[in-house]
Amino acid sequence: MASTYSRRQILQRAMLASGGLAFGGSLLSACGSGGGGGQVTFTSYGGSYQKAQEKAWIKPFMKANPDIEVIQDSPTDYAKLEAMMRSGNVTWDL
Repeated sequence: MASTYSRRQILQRAMLASGGLAFGGSLLSACGSGGGGGQVTFTSYGGSYQKAQEKAWIKPFMKANPDIEVIQDSPTDYAKLEAMMRSGNVTWDL
């Protein structure tokens, strides 16, 4: 039987896999517990910076959690984020 993780559980595992953050607990407490579905979308600035993030935490996280897929998007575009929020169709998780 396949496990279903909530968005909160996916984010918690991502935080743990990346070594955690000082504000991680309060950040995760602020997040809703929407359906995770085994997939999370991560956006960053692209280029070598995003490649380093992929090497540092995305690949280790996916290896430790093979049932959760991290989809990457780039670059971080605040106009796109605003459009997603206004339409009510936010696809970025991290």
